[in-house]
Amino acid sequence: MSTYQFSCEGVTPEVDPNEGVTPEVDPNEGVAPKFKKNIGFETDIGGGRENQDECFVWSHPTEKLCVLCVLDGHGREVGRIAAVAAKGRLLRFFEENFTELASDPVQTLIKAHELAQDHIKATFKSELESQGFQVMEDPQAPYLLKRRSSVQVWACVHGGTSCSIVALVGSTLYIANVGDSTGMLCSTIPSLSRSMIDYVRDSAIDNIEKHEAKVAEIDAELSADTTLSGEIIITREHSPESPEEFERLRDFKQRDDDPKQPALLVVYDSPSVDKIHCPPVFDLSLEGIPRVTNKGKYYKNVRKEWASLVSTPHTARFQAALAFTRSLGDLCLSTYGVTNMPEVQKIELNKVFAAMDAHTAATAATAATAASTATASKMDTEESSSSSSSSSSSSSSSSSEGDSATGVPPMLCLVLATDGVWDNWLYADVSRFVLDATCLKAVSEGADGAQRVALSFIQRNAHYSKKNFGRSADNATAIVMYITCQYVDSA
Repeated sequence: MSTYQFSCEGVTPEVDPNEGVTPEVDPNEGVAPKFKKNIGFETDIGGGRENQDECFVWSHPTEKLCVLCVLDGHGREVGRIAAVAAKGRLLRFFEENFTELASDPVQTLIKAHELAQDHIKATFKSELESQGFQVMEDPQAPYLLKRRSSVQVWACVHGGTSCSIVALVGSTLYIANVGDSTGMLCSTIPSLSRSMIDYVRDSAIDNIEKHEAKVAEIDAELSADTTLSGEIIITREHSPESPEEFERLRDFKQRDDDPKQPALLVVYDSPSVDKIHCPPVFDLSLEGIPRVTNKGKYYKNVRKEWASLVSTPHTARFQAALAFTRSLGDLCLSTYGVTNMPEVQKIELNKVFAAMDAHTAATAATAATAASTATASKMDTEESSSSSSSSSSSSSSSSSEGDSATGVPPMLCLVLATDGVWDNWLYADVSRFVLDATCLKAVSEGADGAQRVALSFIQRNAHYSKKNFGRSADNATAIVMYITCQYVDSA
């Protein structure tokens, strides 16, 4: 088996593409005999002093397995600790349990998140104690308290990390995530649709009836969306603006004076304003159905999405806030419903490539019909068109040879990145970048092609991030995985 990983600390965009980690791709190996993959990853520290992002790529070719993971730590004191601890535990888990991943990927990915959560908590305690803190678990709640000496009051340990995992098991992509590190699948042929995504599990819901109802509802929504596109988001949204997450938080713990509201505040962020006075994200109907108000105070990214957060109520012993509703760590907020349990989806790549082939065949048939019609209409002017046709044929031949020279087959590109990337891009622009002819040529020509693309992508992102956020530019990390299919199973 092989493991590709890196430590983000001190990494800047000015990286020699011939140095560092360069994932090798053997065309005779890979996650599945049908597919050839080319993977690269890169990171940028942004405007901060510490890079709290982490990522890894792990593979077990003989078992047809490949795992991609990005983590985005948060919390000034323990954000990096959380990301590093989770990464280490996840890597060890996949190395020791690859047979379980192959046989039961959904449950294995859920268990991975649970183990990462436990390890983060244990690591918080050991790391803080090594720094001279006294650390104890609150006797009435599962979070940690710290202090320097017995004469000081106890303070709560705040922080955690997002975690987004994509596992390629045979010919199926399994996606499990908590937080806002988004994954997107891009295609050289605009034949993707959300109907290709199967919603499998919400591991945060224990009630069987509620879970089955949610799976049926989301599956129906996805199946109905057959709009074709060159890119689709494949991770679940855990934004405070998600009505589904609002209802989950409410089911977990309701407000004492209003059972239609969750105990956790769900608000639009407002600078220099106490969170209890921030505008609510949702209005509620008489039946308690949430409706997004869109009354945010400022945009958090170039897609003009409102900055929103969840926050503990004023009655809480300790105050804490977070920009998403699921996370590894964040032990204090977990007492109000922020969960480390992921949602899981899957995509059958055979179906995706079959759709690409069908789209290509239909396009070719349409072009052939158009060419035949054009030829017939010119038959009465054969002599005059002969010269023109010769010139046109020469031009067409040159173009065809150019396409053939690039050797670029139908291709998918999976982009998995932290919000320090996504805050600076429209989704379609990311797709255009990674599927640009120069990027596809690089990927087709060498095993280090995806690594070169990842480096270029993060360098471009660093430019955008500095322009958009100045010294507040966030850490940014991305993994790109290009996939080509040698054949599609007729079944």
